[in-house]
Amino acid sequence: MKKHSKTILLIFGGLFVLSLITQFAINRYAQSDHARLQIQNHLSHSLHLPVQIKETHFSFWSGLLLSGISVPNSSTFAPPFLQSASFSANYRLLPLLIGKLSVPSVQIVQPRIVWPQNAQGRWTLPIEKSPSSSQKSPHPKSPKSPKSSSPSDASAPSDLESFLTQLRHAELLGGSLELLDKDLLPCLVATNIQLRTTNISPEKIEGLATIDRLVWKETLVFENLSTPFTYTNGQLSFPSFTASLGGGPVKASFSANLHSSTTAFTLDASFAQTNLDTLAIATGGQPGKTSGIANSQLHLSGPLSLPSQITGSAELAIADAQFSQLGLFQSIGKALNSRELADLRIQSANCNLLIANNKASIALLKIDSPSLHITADQGSIGFDKKIDVPAQLVISKSLLNQLPDLLKTNFTPTQNDQSSLPFKITGTTDKVSTNLIEKLTGIAIPSQLIDVLSGFLNPKNRDDEKKKKAEDDLKKEEKKRKKDQSKMDAQSANPPVNP
Repeated sequence: MKKHSKTILLIFGGLFVLSLITQFAINRYAQSDHARLQIQNHLSHSLHLPVQIKETHFSFWSGLLLSGISVPNSSTFAPPFLQSASFSANYRLLPLLIGKLSVPSVQIVQPRIVWPQNAQGRWTLPIEKSPSSSQKSPHPKSPKSPKSSSPSDASAPSDLESFLTQLRHAELLGGSLELLDKDLLPCLVATNIQLRTTNISPEKIEGLATIDRLVWKETLVFENLSTPFTYTNGQLSFPSFTASLGGGPVKASFSANLHSSTTAFTLDASFAQTNLDTLAIATGGQPGKTSGIANSQLHLSGPLSLPSQITGSAELAIADAQFSQLGLFQSIGKALNSRELADLRIQSANCNLLIANNKASIALLKIDSPSLHITADQGSIGFDKKIDVPAQLVISKSLLNQLPDLLKTNFTPTQNDQSSLPFKITGTTDKVSTNLIEKLTGIAIPSQLIDVLSGFLNPKNRDDEKKKKAEDDLKKEEKKRKKDQSKMDAQSANPPVNP
């Protein structure tokens, strides 16, 4: 009996030693340049991306580990499209013993994606070009016989489809995403992305994604984003998106057809209890000049790559708001000794917009304060920040009595002991202007003189203008510095190769 036990022990010991030797041999091979290049070429072919790998490791227990993964960008002035600290893949042992590789789960750690627009202003993948497409053979190819192709070859699954058939779980930890415009300035920056799949098949991928912080155009800051996601036949869907913006909750749904040449999408979002100062900064206003709470709805659809064809609607409701130093309103208000205009306090405001042709057309604008009201039912605010809105100023009898007799005559009496005055709101979202002085005085005043008069009536406005100009100059210098830094990073990441 002891003799048999000793034999069994020796057999298991031998198998253990053999497994260690085999692992050592496989790991040595996996670390070789030949194996690294084979894996690199296989991934490049399967993903149609120019994948580069620095190191490879293999273990029976932990599987295959790839480190130093990168994908260069199409533009030599941009940093690499993808950089990842490591990529690990678990495998099944039994299929491996009969010569088949089965990978049930993968993990990607700290991937960083930097995706700049091309010269046409579109985000396109840095697709790897086939050598045969760039180098034409000097000898013409003879036509292939119809017998050389078979239906089974035409319907054979790709390497990526075969891989997804076996894959059951994928995990992305600590990722980041930067979408840059064609000048390499940030459009969207997302940090600490966590992604875990719950179902993977060639037909459908499902999972849950979370993002700590997402910044759009360096203005709107979303925090604590969470959403389930689904990818089916090129259709990417985020059906239940939650986040916070300006201290208030955000709920949204988003879907996009990635197989469409223009990336058709739909977006429905609601924003509740949002800090109004956050929205003011996002539209070009100065920080700290606005207070209050806003609730809004946004509906958009169209081709993501063609902003001019995007259509939709937006609704905005504001309560208990205050606009301090709102352009010419403050100057006019101080000149007329009216606090209502100098420091506009709003009990409630509603604005309904229709979005199309690179602008938001006003369907309804209504601003109510204790002694005055501003209304409009037409006009537009362009995506280029330009404003053109004809409006009505309606004031109470008590406020009218504060005006000099010369100005009272320009108002038209209306119902409920109120008086109205038509005027126009123009300029840009970061520098709103009106022709209200002309309407009040009945005298056409050149815009240059209005600017001088506004500064004279309110010297503080002149200081604010100087401060605003200095801030704008600093922003321009910062954008230029970031663009130059991006080019320097790209050159250091993709050094020129000497022939």
